[in-house]
Formats: sequence, C-alpha cells, structure tokens
Amino acid sequence: MTTGMKYVEKLNIASTTISKAKRIILNNIVATVGLMQNGVDKIKEVEKQSFHIIGPAGIGKTQITKQLVQELEIELGEKFEYIIIKSPVVTRDDFMIPMPKQGTRKFEMLYSDFIPESSEYGLFVIDEFSRGDHTLQQLMWQAQNEGKIHLHEFPKYWFVISTDNPDDEEYQIDTMEDAAGLRRQVHIYVDSSVADFLNHAKKMKFHKQVISYIQTKPNHLYDFLSQKKGSVYANPASWEAVSDQLYKYEFLGDLKKNLDNLMIVLSGIINQSIAVDFIQFIQDNNGSIKPCDIVTDFPLVKPQILELMDSNNNAVLSELMNNFVGYLVSERDNTLMSDENKIENIVDFVCTIPSDIAAVFVSALNEYDFKSEEFKYFSVLQMFLIRNAKYKKDFYEKLNNMVR
Repeated sequence: MTTGMKYVEKLNIASTTISKAKRIILNNIVATVGLMQNGVDKIKEVEKQSFHIIGPAGIGKTQITKQLVQELEIELGEKFEYIIIKSPVVTRDDFMIPMPKQGTRKFEMLYSDFIPESSEYGLFVIDEFSRGDHTLQQLMWQAQNEGKIHLHEFPKYWFVISTDNPDDEEYQIDTMEDAAGLRRQVHIYVDSSVADFLNHAKKMKFHKQVISYIQTKPNHLYDFLSQKKGSVYANPASWEAVSDQLYKYEFLGDLKKNLDNLMIVLSGIINQSIAVDFIQFIQDNNGSIKPCDIVTDFPLVKPQILELMDSNNNAVLSELMNNFVGYLVSERDNTLMSDENKIENIVDFVCTIPSDIAAVFVSALNEYDFKSEEFKYFSVLQMFLIRNAKYKKDFYEKLNNMVR
C-alpha cells in the first residue's frame, strides 16, 4: 500500500459505524430475498450482493455477522444457517478433494461440510479473508462472486460476507490486487463508535463498571496509539473480556479485595496504563463526570465542575475536556446541532471551564487528519457554535483576546 495513505483512502470508499453497516447489509438481504420471491415483470431480476466489511481488529466485524443471522430470522421468518471460515487456519484442500469414480478414468470432487448444502437460507462468512493464502483466496473469490465453490452452487438464499483488517502498517495481511474482485463486492469500512459499543454493552449486559468507564473516558474505547506501537491495546472486544473478568472476580468475593490480582489480568487485556486508570476508576466509586452528562444535562454536573475549579484541580479538568472532545468526535451525532438544549449545555460547559483548559476545545481540531470524518464533523460543529451569541462573546472572543 502507499506509505502514509490509509486503506480507506486507497480504496476511496465511505466510512461508517458498525451498527449502520449491519443495518445496510440486513436491509439489502431482506430486499434481495423479497424481490427474488415476489418480483414482478417490471422489476429487473436482482442478483445477490457480496459484502466486504473492513475495519480495525476487535471492533466487532465478526460479531455483527452473528447478529445478522439472528435478525434476519426475525425479519424473514426463516431459519438461517451460519457457516464461518477462519481464513488464517484453513486451506483450499479443506473444502474439496478429488475422488476417483469407480469403473472410470475420471474423478469427482468430494466437498467438505464447510460448504452450504442442506439449509435453503444462510450466511457464509469468510473471516479475515486477506490472511488466507492465495489459493484459498482464489477459491473464496468464486464463493463471493458466483455463490459457489468449484461446481457446487450454494442454495438459493445463501449470502456471502467477508471481513478484513485494513491493509495498513499495523496488520500483517496478504491482499490480492484483484480488480474484478474489487468490482464485484460492496466494500464497507467501519470505524470505532462509542455509541455503538455502549448500546451493545447495555444490551449484552456488560459489567456496569465497564459501561460507566467508557461513558466517562470514550477515548479509551480503542487505544490506537498502543496498537501502532505493537503493545497490548484496548478495543471493543477486549472491553468485553474485561467485563467477563469483573464478573468472575465478583463471583470469587468482594471485587475491591481482588484489585491487585485483577490488575495483573487486565494489564494483559487492555495494557497496563489503561488498566491502572480503570482500577483507579473503580476505587473512586464512579465519582467521575461523564461527557454524555455534560451534553444531555450540564446543570446536573456543573456543581462538580465548579468544585474542581475551586480546588484548582486542573489535571482532572484537562482530562475531562479531552474526554469531552473525544466523546463528541466519537459520537458524531448529526442531530446534535438541531437540539437547542444540548447546544446550550455545550456552550455553558466551555464558557464555565477555565479558558486555558477550554482552549483544547478549539485546538483539538489539529489532532485529526483534515480529510477524516472526525475533522469534518468537529469543524462543522465549531462553525455552528460560533453563531451562538454566548459562545462567541464569552468563549471565542475571550480566547482570541488571550492569544493576542
């Protein structure tokens, strides 16, 4: 790949959240089945579409394929079978082998149980497609493009999805440069989303400490910096593992009596730096201010912020501002600018907090690539806010006077 260019930029495709990607694929499959079953003469015969989901490791790509099966069963009222292929650990020979036909000089293929055969409806998932060897990738191209393997056709309502990590420097993958393959798939890039994670965490009953921590420190959902260094790093999948560990230690007794041992375990899941911070968060008994509360109900947390200001606790205030910016950028809530109450809460917050710390709200824009979705969203938000009289007078102009 081109040095310095992100894979999503190389492919020149849109980026979205994991939940939106799932909904797009779900709707596409439902519509395809409906048209195949009930299409009229005026409608062109539609073909099944193969999807390629690309995104950072641990973000939940494989998880949403499992969720798709469950949701498709509800939407269509049909039993969906699920077959998942782990590309790094299988080969082409695991799918079919030639067997001699008795009494002839010919042979026929014997197919494995990896290949869909009996159930009429199903999802065939090729996990980490680009980590398979080239012979496997070629076979999987056929599955994605033609809905069959060799001469064996998949049942009528089987759909194919492949997943991949991006072809960036952080990942060891072997991408086949295949223009035909690029043409025949729909490629969707998914990014980390705090909102998606929290919705999933609540639905799946993650431990309350994990949910509360990510609400408070959204920047710690995915530790991209540690990932780039080759360290153990926090990601949505690892936070689920943290949740499981908390439940296990609670089962053994009082969680707070086992924090030393828990610290050792968690450092091997989310790295030592974040584990230390997370343990401290548990010990503080959730006294931290959540960025989501600032947006939705600033008057509720304002007294705590004023207390921090009275005690000159600038370290906590600075962390809060960084977490607040991280929350806004991670959420990228497009309805925010039409919600007057939330806008007033944001304005009140940045006008209340000390100006030297509040300056991060503007300077943080420089931390993002100007081509990124984060940069676009945050710059639009700031341009919108400057139309607010209080924001302009008590924050923006005051900040400019400080700089002069």
